[in-house]
Amino acid sequence: MFPHLTERNRIALVELLALECSIEGRLHQLAIQAEPSPLADGLLRETARIAREHQAAVRRRLAAAGHCLEQQAPGPVPASAAGAALADLHPASAALRDAYALVSQGLIGWAAIFPLAIHVRDSWVVADGETTAHLVRRHGQEYMAAAGRILALLPDVLIDELNAAGIECHCTCPGCSIGLCLDAASMRGLLAEALTAARPPVVEDGVKLTLPRAGSAVARSSLRVGDAIVAVDGQRLETIGQLQRAIANHSPGDCIQLSVRRGGAELTIPVEHRREGEDLNEDECVLPSGQHFYLDQARDARRRLRQQRNGHSAHCVGLTGLSPREVQVLRLVAVGATNRIIADELEICPTTVATHLKHILDKLGAANRTEAAQLAAAGGLVTNSTG
Repeated sequence: MFPHLTERNRIALVELLALECSIEGRLHQLAIQAEPSPLADGLLRETARIAREHQAAVRRRLAAAGHCLEQQAPGPVPASAAGAALADLHPASAALRDAYALVSQGLIGWAAIFPLAIHVRDSWVVADGETTAHLVRRHGQEYMAAAGRILALLPDVLIDELNAAGIECHCTCPGCSIGLCLDAASMRGLLAEALTAARPPVVEDGVKLTLPRAGSAVARSSLRVGDAIVAVDGQRLETIGQLQRAIANHSPGDCIQLSVRRGGAELTIPVEHRREGEDLNEDECVLPSGQHFYLDQARDARRRLRQQRNGHSAHCVGLTGLSPREVQVLRLVAVGATNRIIADELEICPTTVATHLKHILDKLGAANRTEAAQLAAAGGLVTNSTG
């Protein structure tokens, strides 16, 4: 027996139904557009099928509660009356929902540009900063971080809106039995598990071989497009950087042993190390992640400061004396992060943050973190996007 739907919940479900119809219709259009790529076409059609199943499930739920709807044909759906009503009832959470959609579009947009930038060397191989690849790295990760913050905040905002409307939690979990509502934390846990499970593989499933450069060592080997490289010289791959370093450590004429998965078998295929024409650049096609990403950002900023130091005042010269880790800390201080937030962001102890901050103040001759932040901004260490 399904419970009765409140008007508030009915409005939300009607809006979700309209959204799923819009998603399905747009995915069908995109699948036709993507037909030249069977993989993309298949993924889009499968996702459209999922959206169609979502619609059916929402319709069944509405019907079970006595709310019957006429069948909607899939297709782009304009902003509905239900969506406007939902925004009136839950203005802050509705704004977060729309913001997440925009951030997701931005993230995909930047991700799509990255291979184009790398292919034409519009990257850190030719400049220390502000190439397209630098922008992708910075803006893409900023959008991803923003999406994560929106998902983390959304449950709390929804709970606050429900509390403001006088709607108490009546779930039957142990916490609620003593009046402790854990809905927000539970939702964050659900989202975190789903995001972790859906994380795109980097090297866990091997590095798939795409069409090699004509005349290259790989093109002359017995490797095939679609082979998944799982180990190099007997070492299982854990990062892209590991593969790059292993190749770079070989001298011309050496034989690199690549273990590849082909179908259900694993083969070891020798590839001659032969690089022609250009100097080796170990940073190309390697993106740092986690705190290494922040450290790389700090190094970029430090290099820019050193290049500009002759044209800057004494406080900017002081900034060039900071270590990369101190630059990391100061950049976060400059955007208002507390010591606890900085510690969480950089995965270090709050006491270590305090030590770094003391050294920063001493080096800059600043009286407090506010002055240090002002010096960082004046020296161009941070921008409006903190990039």
